[in-house]
Amino acid sequence: HGTKNPATHHRFNPTNSADYPKNAWLNYDQLAVDAKAIGINVYFDVTGPGPPWAMGKTSDRKEKASFMPNVAQFGKFVQAVGTRFSGTYHSLPRVSTWSIWNEPNQVGWLSPQGVYNSQIGAVLPYSPILYRELWYAARRALNHTGHKNDTVLAGETAPLGSPPQNGRTPMRPAQFIREFFCVNGKLKPLTGVQASVRGCSIFKRNGPIVASGWAHHPYTKAEPPTWKDKNPDSIVIANIAALPKLLDGIAKHTGRVKTKLPIWVTEMGYETNPPDPYRGVTLDNQAAYNNETDWMSYKQSRVAAVTQFLFQDTGPNTAYAKTAKGYWDTYQSGLEFGPRSGFAAGTHKPAYNAYAMPIWIRSTGPASSPQLELWSWVRFRASLVTPTDFVVFQFQPKGSTAWTNITPAEPLNAGGFVDVKVPENAYGVPGTWRAIWVGPTGYFISRDASFPS
Repeated sequence: HGTKNPATHHRFNPTNSADYPKNAWLNYDQLAVDAKAIGINVYFDVTGPGPPWAMGKTSDRKEKASFMPNVAQFGKFVQAVGTRFSGTYHSLPRVSTWSIWNEPNQVGWLSPQGVYNSQIGAVLPYSPILYRELWYAARRALNHTGHKNDTVLAGETAPLGSPPQNGRTPMRPAQFIREFFCVNGKLKPLTGVQASVRGCSIFKRNGPIVASGWAHHPYTKAEPPTWKDKNPDSIVIANIAALPKLLDGIAKHTGRVKTKLPIWVTEMGYETNPPDPYRGVTLDNQAAYNNETDWMSYKQSRVAAVTQFLFQDTGPNTAYAKTAKGYWDTYQSGLEFGPRSGFAAGTHKPAYNAYAMPIWIRSTGPASSPQLELWSWVRFRASLVTPTDFVVFQFQPKGSTAWTNITPAEPLNAGGFVDVKVPENAYGVPGTWRAIWVGPTGYFISRDASFPS
């Protein structure tokens, strides 16, 4: 947002990116240029926290950075971003995929999460109200700057939370979404005082939320992808199907969002130990969990995308001593080790190759004729598939050193996937599986996947 307060610097125009500090845009400009040069599209998530002059005032240190963002100023900032990356600003490339705010159901990104309201005699979930206003303001700014027909996401919701008790309490995503769309537990529109204290009349003034998809971060922290939280308002990867069901129900009863809205998993990953000695999964489990997450997402027809977070671990927080837990309070979920990790920065974890070509093996079919599903995704060929791309699955029984071809050369589908089944009776013994891609540019071997795991 820049550092100058437009109230005291009359020549500062927050809708004009040229008025911001000299190097404010440097990294983003370079990212867009470099990505275009190698044929990669980018999406920008425009989010807070903003500068102090564009935020509310609070004495709560933990909420200070995210407290009550100024909706009008945020809209002006999005206008500056939209104009700069419209494809008509100097020689900068056009950006056509967007998202608005990050994890608005978490106090670190948007606060207060809840405030006591005397009209209802209870804590009012407040972050959904704020986010609704921010989203509409950003959408108008993008429309105004030539991005009306772009991909524009809503949500970026975090997976877990707790009941709203005060301004700091993170909100579970399903409750946050119901509040965002002003519906009750049966997904019917709120009425009367419950609607008025939430500002639900905004839908009459502005119309439905015209989003291209709902973005979500279905982390399970250190739990495997099959883990579900006990509270149904939490949405992790194991119950990701609850998200499109919820949105479809809201669409049906309110018309405030379109039906069959795609789900974008815009953050997912597992922190590892090493390098973090206090939390995280093993390196091999990270690789396996990432692959299982990809397979689970593939099985959900409404999931349109899966984004790994991060590519390289964040460096530790050097404000703490190396022996302190806070030293590792940054993210260590990368496919590569980061700086000051005990490994050379850029050293690949097992998850690196596992990300390039996921593999997952599972038992399926009726008990009378059990089968093994063999699944792989040649991710690096997803948009480049030719008739000469194929995958062969191989099996190595436990105690053996020999690999046996189990499938013929299986062609990739248009997305780079292979999904086949073989009789479990023949290959269900303990052992190791792998997939080998062969194509016009060479070959690639997946990680070794144990089954049963």
